[in-house]
Amino acid sequence: MRTIWIYFWDIPYATSLHINPYDDMVKYALKNKDWQTYFGYLLYQNTHKKILQGANLVIGVYNYINRYANKLELANYKTLYNIINPKGLLIKKDYNISENVKIIIIGRQFEQKDPSPLIESISLIPNSQLTLIGDGKIHDDLVKLAVNLGIENRCIFKRKVSNDYLVKNLRDYDILVSINYYGGISKVELEGSFIGMPIITNIHPDEEKPEILGENCI
Repeated sequence: MRTIWIYFWDIPYATSLHINPYDDMVKYALKNKDWQTYFGYLLYQNTHKKILQGANLVIGVYNYINRYANKLELANYKTLYNIINPKGLLIKKDYNISENVKIIIIGRQFEQKDPSPLIESISLIPNSQLTLIGDGKIHDDLVKLAVNLGIENRCIFKRKVSNDYLVKNLRDYDILVSINYYGGISKVELEGSFIGMPIITNIHPDEEKPEILGENCI
């Protein structure tokens, strides 16, 4: 709302895009018949377009957003990846697998980042331990899934940790998993690739290969 007032007062301003609103929101809403999200976008899209086109600078946090920027013909658009914590990140040097393989997944817990398939996989992999850092509307369902599968002692749930703690301890895990049905690259993937973590992720249906990670991930 603050940006809308700045727009009407003709004050120079910059704004940022952290998703591709059409490809990430509208397509998903149509596919899943989420009419609240779909019609909410339609009601807001003209105002959204005017705000972006009137900005002195629009920043997209990954290249996947570029197609949306091109669609709106944004003249003052630049890609600037999410900031990470380079002074806190510790480079991974030891790639020997732990006796119990230590797997970590980090992120908000909702439908488009649902780690349920990973929890189900852990139930099939003996000598493995999964740490899930994050919170969201499906958090309690994930805990119940682990209990129902009988692997609650091998699934460690942490609703949140500080970024400083995370980046200092990330290298102690054997594998970083990222499940993300938004396009582009997440901050977690940037941090993991920066320190040399083995990364397993999914391919977005609109992308030929994961952004930045390319063929260097599983």
